[in-house]
Amino acid sequence: MVQPTAGLAGIGANGANSTQPKKSRLLRALSLRGNKQSVPLQSGTAAGPAVPVTRIVPVILSSQNTAGPSSARSAGTSSVLHNPANPTRPANTGNLTHSASPTNLSTQSSPEPPLLFKNRGPYRAFVPFSEHPVVYQGKVFPTAQHLFEAKRFPENQQDCWELIRTSKTVNEIYENASKLCQRGLERPDWSVIFLREMEEVSYLKLIQHEPVRSLLLRTGNVPLVYCANDPYWGNGEDENGANKLGEVLQRLRDRLRADGYA
Repeated sequence: MVQPTAGLAGIGANGANSTQPKKSRLLRALSLRGNKQSVPLQSGTAAGPAVPVTRIVPVILSSQNTAGPSSARSAGTSSVLHNPANPTRPANTGNLTHSASPTNLSTQSSPEPPLLFKNRGPYRAFVPFSEHPVVYQGKVFPTAQHLFEAKRFPENQQDCWELIRTSKTVNEIYENASKLCQRGLERPDWSVIFLREMEEVSYLKLIQHEPVRSLLLRTGNVPLVYCANDPYWGNGEDENGANKLGEVLQRLRDRLRADGYA
């Protein structure tokens, strides 16, 4: 607040001659540009008549007071958009303007739901132990799983390959493969190449069986999820598995199209 000068208190007490210059100073003070508000005159005292008191209101307060409700809502929206605790958005969203709103961001199209396939049902053909023989190097393997497990062992170990190839059931495949591994006959690089071998074996199955290939291509571009308790090849019991078989089929679907299959 601007305090009155000492001379203002003596207006009228010193006579008319001293009033005119003091009034000029007062008028000049009142005409100064700025955001000023006048308050009611204070009551006169014995020293002289009532005088106006001038209050300076800071501009920053004025700008805050003139901000409307829409600005307040915009500021609140911006804080939500930059909230790193919001799991649906990254912590760093860039220079978002106040015009951005959660409604605008939520109108983005959601991804297509995945296609779930199991060991039984209409998409059983996708699993490697479905009843689709695979021909490899002139020999017929009852299923893709037979060929996959045979590749676990070096190709010069033909007795191992024949033991796997002639297995009657899937369980017998695993039992025979386990026995061979216990004898130390497994390829030393199997832990590195097995995923690639599953992809190659599945590709042979697809190009040798048109119905299976067409079934896969008709899935479009939707994600494929193998519903199995296996936490690596499938989605696991808690549905948080690696789903590697689903990923293999998605890559093969793209590969088939690139190779001209439709």
